[in-house]
Amino acid sequence: MMTRGPRRLLSMACGVCFGLALACPTSVTAQVGDLEHDEPALHDDCALIISRRSANSDGWKQVAAAVRTFHRDSGVTSHVFEESPLELKDVLASVHPRHLILVAAPEELNRGVFLDLHRLCRGLDDDPWPDFEWGILTGRNWESAMRQIVTRDPLTITKAAGVASLDVAPFAEAHCWDETFEGRSVRKLPDGRIVTRSGTAEMTMPGIVSTLNDFEPDLFFSSGRSTQHDWRVGYDFKAGAFKVEGGRLVGVTLDGERLPVDSRNPKVWLAAGNCLLGDIDGIDSMALAFLDSASATQFVGYSGRTWHGRAGWGTAEWFLSDPGRWNLSEAVFFNQIQLIDELREIDPALTTLDLGDFAPREDPIFGEKLRETWGRGVDEPVFQRALGHLWDRDVLVFYGDPSWDARLAQERPLWTSTCVLDEEAGLCRVTLTGVHQAPFTSPPSVSLPFRVALGDTVSAPPGTIIADDFVMFTQVDTLDPGEEVVAVFEARPMKRDRRVERLRDWPQCEAQIARLPLPYQSLVR
Repeated sequence: MMTRGPRRLLSMACGVCFGLALACPTSVTAQVGDLEHDEPALHDDCALIISRRSANSDGWKQVAAAVRTFHRDSGVTSHVFEESPLELKDVLASVHPRHLILVAAPEELNRGVFLDLHRLCRGLDDDPWPDFEWGILTGRNWESAMRQIVTRDPLTITKAAGVASLDVAPFAEAHCWDETFEGRSVRKLPDGRIVTRSGTAEMTMPGIVSTLNDFEPDLFFSSGRSTQHDWRVGYDFKAGAFKVEGGRLVGVTLDGERLPVDSRNPKVWLAAGNCLLGDIDGIDSMALAFLDSASATQFVGYSGRTWHGRAGWGTAEWFLSDPGRWNLSEAVFFNQIQLIDELREIDPALTTLDLGDFAPREDPIFGEKLRETWGRGVDEPVFQRALGHLWDRDVLVFYGDPSWDARLAQERPLWTSTCVLDEEAGLCRVTLTGVHQAPFTSPPSVSLPFRVALGDTVSAPPGTIIADDFVMFTQVDTLDPGEEVVAVFEARPMKRDRRVERLRDWPQCEAQIARLPLPYQSLVR
């Protein structure tokens, strides 16, 4: 599959001076001869948004500055809003980034903000598809958010842990705990053997905490009964609960023993089947504890009840079923496209229908509103499918930097892709080629390495979605080795001047670096 072009890395010191501009306006003291002109790779860009309150707050403005620093990318743009990210719709439409990061203190986050981010993500142009991959950089305190952004090395996921609904096959090692049978665990050993052990309910909570603290998984996968403040382990039996105490994630056993989670390694946490874990309604919310004491560098969870579960389990399928194809942010992005396309199949009007804001547990009221607005006379199975999809379209929250790359090791790719743009002819040609014969678990999709202005489609398989930065072949479900399918469409690259003048003002750089905590100063010098 075609990948994005390599990012041009800028000199570290100059990146710091430019990146810390949010923390303090840069004084122009350099000579003209010191100017450096840099142009990033096409479509390797990011927009940072932040409230004026956080932009003026010590700690959070340094986090925003670090985003600029560690991206080291002259495509990074920064935008400040007063009350809502929706204020930035027009300016973001003009830059149309690939990634968007909201830097926010935890008290600024709530269900309304999450809904506005989903609206913003779909609102930059006239099509119903998401326009960028987005994430929220936050934490119980700004130091927690800083830890997330300074984690830059890509993560190849080889060790996984969580509940037993996780398939252990794609991983070199795995340790999962069953929520339907008391004390049962599944362990995949480095030699490939899979060992199933039985026990008692009392063993489950200590086992999960030990898995987090000692096993050091790259991925933690969870589902089950939960709220913003706890995760109650076990469906058919009680095994204790995870709670937040003093900001720390704690496993509480059946006899009341407290087992603190202290997991230090970078990881992704995918709460595919947990209600409400992605919502933040106070400083002791579970989401903040995952980002802090569980050291989740990226976390994906529901801001409402899981209900039909299309967003969470769909993301899991994109992320896990074709190992190494997509990172976590891309899995969320493409699952969202597929979900919206399924809404379009029911009724195109549903793709842009906005019923307003609903609290995390107001799904019954949401259903009544949809019935009143759209569903009268609709067959009940169709209505229920539309209801579940529409709720899930706006319910998932992604925490962390969406451009940080965390993915499974690739094993046996079923297809590859190429993308060729003939600027003179004004045509783009995307080709899929089969490698191994097997049914596809998700529709083959290609991220274009550039954003394009679209014209007419010349040729494409039925059901192909062609957008300004991706192509999805929704009805291609298998390819024989060597077999090709092709989409050809009119397109011209949307080129923008992203050239930035960087001033080598070393005293200013050092002054800005000195404002960071000591552990981070050496990282940005």
